[in-house]
Amino acid sequence: MTQDPTNPPEQIPLVPADTWVIGDVHGCHDTLMELLRQIDDRQPNAHLTFIGDLVGKGPDSLGVIRFMLENNQRVSVTLGNHDLHLLACRKGKSTPRPSDRTEALLELPQGHPWEAWLSQQPFALDLQAEQQDLDPWRLIHAGVHPAWSESETRERLAQLHAHSRSNSWDWYKDDQSRAWQTASVLTRIRCLKLGTSAPDGEYTGPPENAPEDLAPWYTLLKPESHQRTYLFGHWARLGWHRHTNALCLDSGCVYGGKLTAFQPISGETIRQENCESPTE
Repeated sequence: MTQDPTNPPEQIPLVPADTWVIGDVHGCHDTLMELLRQIDDRQPNAHLTFIGDLVGKGPDSLGVIRFMLENNQRVSVTLGNHDLHLLACRKGKSTPRPSDRTEALLELPQGHPWEAWLSQQPFALDLQAEQQDLDPWRLIHAGVHPAWSESETRERLAQLHAHSRSNSWDWYKDDQSRAWQTASVLTRIRCLKLGTSAPDGEYTGPPENAPEDLAPWYTLLKPESHQRTYLFGHWARLGWHRHTNALCLDSGCVYGGKLTAFQPISGETIRQENCESPTE
């Protein structure tokens, strides 16, 4: 596609090669603290990267956000669909659901630092490779569209960030908005419809039970267009899953599963059992 000169390609932020990447926390603050104790035993004051859905469903989203604000020099974050929903509620563009359990955040006074901090977070991060011959890692919440080239992905990210970091959120859940189309893929995608390559917004179950006309997004990636490994979450019923060039870290913590941390360079994995009341 032709590059829009008014919308230059996104410079995707880098995270340290020795970062620990953590799956969907979903407000499970106590479980996160237990996981961090294990990480600190191995690597004190390690850099931490969270791949979206910091909040929502769990018992203490406020506690999770407070940790992020108090440790902002130590953490990197990509936005997930629940994080976007929280921001949209704050801006009056969506309605809180009882299952969100984010009242403590939304009841804080306007101007509280959490809103400005969260709204500035990116939708993608790249791992700073230690060796040039290593395939790059990209960190996102849900996935990418296999048809997007690298240049299109970066252009879409630049456009989306211009919208998500602005005061106007008229684009949110507007199916005619290209920014929303991009956000929907990056934070919600699981399967694509075979034949049309249209994202499916309904199926949430495990891949083996999916209708025959659906395929997981990562199975349709073409190596010549996507020469990287994607680290993602979002798909709790997929769980910890490794594919050729994709790795899912969402091990269903908020549903009574585990919270997973992964170190991409060493390959080490730490899993912490949920120590809080699981969500139905």
